[in-house]
Amino acid sequence: MSGLSPRRRDNRHPRNVVIIVTEGITEEIYFNGLKQRNSNIEMKPRKGKRTNARQLMEECERQIYANEIDIERGDIAICAFDVDNNSQDDIKVAIEIAEKNKIIVAVSNPCFELWYLLHFRDINHRVTSIEVQKELLGYIEKFEKTKDYRDLLITKKEKAIARAEKIVRKRSIRTTFDYAHNKNNPCTSVHCAINAIERLARENQRRQ
Repeated sequence: MSGLSPRRRDNRHPRNVVIIVTEGITEEIYFNGLKQRNSNIEMKPRKGKRTNARQLMEECERQIYANEIDIERGDIAICAFDVDNNSQDDIKVAIEIAEKNKIIVAVSNPCFELWYLLHFRDINHRVTSIEVQKELLGYIEKFEKTKDYRDLLITKKEKAIARAEKIVRKRSIRTTFDYAHNKNNPCTSVHCAINAIERLARENQRRQ
């Protein structure tokens, strides 16, 4: 597969489509909250049937065809998963599938909650998923994975992106696999997916 849709041009959906296959419900809720008015984008986040990185990426690959995603015309495919509970071999295969299909990898090292925590503070020391969630409780009282925190996070999104990019520079992260390497805990590429969605929204708004 090349990441291109088999759909004919004359049958093209009038809006760009962004599909996001996620490992957990937290990621699904978060990406669903990125919908913007007048962006001419249809957001389709969905929790994957598996949690293994390779299997999630294979599911994302299938969704490209099921949703007739046309990346050359601006559609986006994203796969979000955590480094925790995934072997480096599975992650490597997942990234190879992503590169072949032009899928954006939103990997969190060690876990997606790190992205939430970056909305509130820098974090540079190695952490476990449990430690990240404990620290997050200092900023989001009674934090729960199944709750929608978009109103709390939206005003701090740019700070989170800046902090994530700061980690990238500090750790000299150059490839997608670098984000997932054990030596680079903590880091995340979630901001790369967000930046891609926002670029598409700006381009669509300019065309209107």
